[in-house]
Amino acid sequence: MLNAQTGPAAGADSPLLTLNRLLATALTAGDVKRVILEHAIPASGACAGSLIKVVDADTLVMVGSHGYQVPLTEVWQQFPADRGFAVADAIARQAPVFASAQDIERDYPAMHGLLQPETRAVAVLPLVARGQVLSAVTLSFTHEDAISPERQQFLQALFEDCALALCRGRQYDDEHYARERAQLLSLASEVLAASLDVPATLDHLTRLAIEHVADWCVVYLPDGDGRMWPEAVAHQDPGKIDLLRWYIGRYQEDPERPGSNGWIMRTGEPVLVPVVPEAAIDALPEEAQREAIRSMGLHSVISVPLPSPQGPIGVLGLASSHLGRAYGADDLQLAQELAKRASAALLNATQHQASVRSEERYRSLVDATTQTVWTADVKGELHGEQPGWVALTGQTPEQFHGVGWAERIHPDDRGRSVRAWLAATEQRAVYELQHRIRVRSGEYRTFHSRAVPVLEAGGQVREWVGVSTDITAQIEAEQALRAMNATLEEKVAVRTQHLHAARRQAEVLALLGDALQRSTSPEEVARITLETIGKELGASCMIVAPVADHALLPRTTWGDPPPLVSRQLAQPALRLEDTPILKSVVDQGEAIYLDSYAEDARSVPGLEEYALAVEPILTQGGEVKGGLVAWRPAQAGAWTPGQQDLLRRAAQTMALALQRTEIAAELQRQRDELEAANASLKRSNAELERFAFVASHDLQEPLRTITSFTQLLDRRYGTQLDDSGRRYLGFVVSGAGRMKGLIDDLLVFSRLNTVQDPLRPLFAGDAVQGALSGLQGLIETTGARVHVHPLPEVAGDLRELTQVFQNLIGNGIKFHRPDVTPEISISAEADGGDWLFRVQDNGIGIEAGYLDRVFGMFQRLHTREEYEGTGLGLSIVRKVIERHGGRVWLESEVGSGTTVKFTLRSAGAVPG
Repeated sequence: MLNAQTGPAAGADSPLLTLNRLLATALTAGDVKRVILEHAIPASGACAGSLIKVVDADTLVMVGSHGYQVPLTEVWQQFPADRGFAVADAIARQAPVFASAQDIERDYPAMHGLLQPETRAVAVLPLVARGQVLSAVTLSFTHEDAISPERQQFLQALFEDCALALCRGRQYDDEHYARERAQLLSLASEVLAASLDVPATLDHLTRLAIEHVADWCVVYLPDGDGRMWPEAVAHQDPGKIDLLRWYIGRYQEDPERPGSNGWIMRTGEPVLVPVVPEAAIDALPEEAQREAIRSMGLHSVISVPLPSPQGPIGVLGLASSHLGRAYGADDLQLAQELAKRASAALLNATQHQASVRSEERYRSLVDATTQTVWTADVKGELHGEQPGWVALTGQTPEQFHGVGWAERIHPDDRGRSVRAWLAATEQRAVYELQHRIRVRSGEYRTFHSRAVPVLEAGGQVREWVGVSTDITAQIEAEQALRAMNATLEEKVAVRTQHLHAARRQAEVLALLGDALQRSTSPEEVARITLETIGKELGASCMIVAPVADHALLPRTTWGDPPPLVSRQLAQPALRLEDTPILKSVVDQGEAIYLDSYAEDARSVPGLEEYALAVEPILTQGGEVKGGLVAWRPAQAGAWTPGQQDLLRRAAQTMALALQRTEIAAELQRQRDELEAANASLKRSNAELERFAFVASHDLQEPLRTITSFTQLLDRRYGTQLDDSGRRYLGFVVSGAGRMKGLIDDLLVFSRLNTVQDPLRPLFAGDAVQGALSGLQGLIETTGARVHVHPLPEVAGDLRELTQVFQNLIGNGIKFHRPDVTPEISISAEADGGDWLFRVQDNGIGIEAGYLDRVFGMFQRLHTREEYEGTGLGLSIVRKVIERHGGRVWLESEVGSGTTVKFTLRSAGAVPG
């Protein structure tokens, strides 16, 4: 929890309270990262900072930076995982690093040269949640006391809250991504099922991928030589597609190299590269290779086989070009699911095209088949030489004479054929039909027979001429095509059924995810889950059985439990050991599906008519939080793969929601504690400030009395006192003077908290002139020269800024070197949206070890005999500058002088 007593002062507009509110309302991991960069780093008091994402132990990616003149994302993309850098060391140890500039030079020399000139201290804080380092924050400070023990506690508490919020944001992203993934797979199934053309199928797949999950999508298929070639490529830039094809044509890959497309085809193993190492690109032998890979922007890569029962038929490749997008295990699973759907669609399209080609081939064969020509007399009887018929059937003229040809017709077709022939000859009409004829080999083949009458000039029939064409191949091709179409239609029907089930499942999971986003307690999470999926599973009863330390906690139930189960649930002291199947799921973290409860050896009598399903509720870290249980009548049939997948995904979604509610509850507890602590601190500060104001104000009266009577005593009786008496009297007068100066400074310091006017646009030069007026006597006495350069308009309080310049100019005059005329220079320059002021003197300077200490209250580096003062001047300066939203630090060299630097917001920063 943020400790208000060690951070900046709390108040109605406290940056810490603002930060806490922003973290509480940030939904996604990206939202949390923006809050860290834009609010958490400034709230830490750092002059600059950065956020680094941990992809894995060897891969660190720069997310963004704050306060640097050149954003670090332009300098670093993939941050070195070398433990010679404090960031990598802190991540590896899961412990923060706090170091001065001297510590960095000693312990992390590789990092020392990268520090900004004004950096005096560095903090590196790994953002750890549930034992995992999610990211790391680096902070640079201009003074060493920024990493004092108290400040270290404050910084760790500050970024522990950020880590919890980042964990919650990632869980939200996971839930959102799970819904998107289910919807994408449903859409992919629908789109791919609609295509029976191979190129169109590949085009649909690659376009879907770059619209939803990748910047690159490539489908590699083996060519005639077995070489893997990009058959389909999708990218927003056509020029890069040409570059990829050129690269693959120019540089042949080694199919034996692990991770290559040939290796994936041979082994069937997927490949996941979360971040492509820069060293791997540098290791390529030719500059053209290295330049091409960098131009293609392959930041994170996945390659998976396109599976089939006979082995991989190709490779699906996905790549991301965005530095903040590194693929993980969920993306690999999604790619594999896409590959399964693509492979099935590709096989169907290939099979369809093969059937079309087969049909065309058969038609060509039919057209090329020998046709048999025969003739008959006017009565329709075959006579004379019939070489075609003899060659076809093997009958002799004696055998086919008259209607003897009918003996070669299939018995089932004979009667029909003869009746049609007699009718045609009688009516002098065309004879045409299909029938089966036994050929010379003895087999029956299907023929299309057609005969027409040849007429004399007077219209009488002279003879009949017929042709019998073998159409067996055509008939077989048509039958094969009908069978194939029936098979395809059956497959399409099955896929459509699966598609509808997948779509419904995606809708149910989306509804569940949306509903769980609004849940605020574990009980509500359980109730929503059971109500959403119970009916979809056809369950008669569903139960959420949470566990902690292997003990059963209160259960949530939906529907009507079996009587025996109902009696068990009613037991207040039900133990996990009393439910052996649930205990097995909790112990092993693996689901159990029983189509009949009696199948399991651990079953008990009385539940034989029921089917049981139990899915573990697993956190991302692998911890089992309980079991999601479904009961239904055994007669409902086996648990289908779709139902099992729905129950598994529901348990995963529920686990994420439970973690989110836990984190939300923890954040709320911390917010409540923070607000209570801030309120208490605010009251305490108000009481202390009021006490300081009243005390210092009330001390003025007795102090004036002491001073007045001491002066009166000196005037009336001074001549009667000896030297010791007059010296003692001088001590009283001097002490009273110092007391007055101290009280005056305390009054100024206390007013900074009790009397705060709103910041308004003002010219900094007016504050300087007011300070010079107050120091006119000191300037004339010492002969000091003050050079005031053109100063800007800033957002500030004139009275407080006058006090700042008066203290700084006064210090420059007071701490001057003997026999050297004091010179003070005041200037300002633009610093981003702020102004950077410099007050430079030529005085005695300050040793490096004291540059931070001098800002503390009542801190003095010299005795009062050497230099007068209360030790509050620079404390007041820091208080005012921080109240104005700026920061202040010193640069000094002993014997040469001191430069005080501070920042103020521009006048445009004032609302209205």
